[in-house]
Amino acid sequence: MFHVEQNPPAIWLSSQLQALWFGMEKLGFELMAEQRERFSRYLSLLWSESQKINLFSRNDVDRLVNRHILESVGWVKVVGVSPCGNFVDIGSGAGFPGIPLKILFPEINLFLVESISKKAIFLENVVRELALDSVTVLPERAEILGKKEKYHKKFLFGTARAVSNILNIVRWSQPFFTEGGHLFSIKGGNLSDEIKPIKKMVQTKKIKLKIYDYLINFTTNTESVPERKIVDIEFLN
Repeated sequence: MFHVEQNPPAIWLSSQLQALWFGMEKLGFELMAEQRERFSRYLSLLWSESQKINLFSRNDVDRLVNRHILESVGWVKVVGVSPCGNFVDIGSGAGFPGIPLKILFPEINLFLVESISKKAIFLENVVRELALDSVTVLPERAEILGKKEKYHKKFLFGTARAVSNILNIVRWSQPFFTEGGHLFSIKGGNLSDEIKPIKKMVQTKKIKLKIYDYLINFTTNTESVPERKIVDIEFLN
């Protein structure tokens, strides 16, 4: 079912999978055999394609699981949601967090928004190689897709990771969401300056905002994972 053109070093893949299974267990996720196979193939594809294009930082090769995959899914435990229905991942890049979420929650109808052509092609290849159903790759900018009626108020849940500032994220994503829909943005650093421009939207009850502290780290190196926040943006009207 799967085909990977260039296999990663066996010792690298083994160590990454060991970290992944350990992290998933700590987070409380029980994986079926098919899910384990898909995560293994996804890691192989990430490694092989990263040799050709810039999917993620070279410094993250040996901490891919902890820095990217576990962070992509651990937030659902912090926030206490179970993704379902139409789900949009804005600025999906290498597939974080959309692909790991789809593997864990196969019932979601996933839309991956990625405007960079090489990354969109990679995502299409991942979907094909992992035989993922109900996944659509949209090779376009979110602010353009948001103007198309077919995507208006289509989504109840969505994510945006490492995508612009919060004001832009709200502007670009608002057309996608139903009333009461939630966009979860994983951010780093001090967010006080980013929050200021959207305070009026909170005051006028256009959106509701919650911020959660977020740290996923199952390694012995506490410096390897930066402090993160989950910004929960609920669209009210």
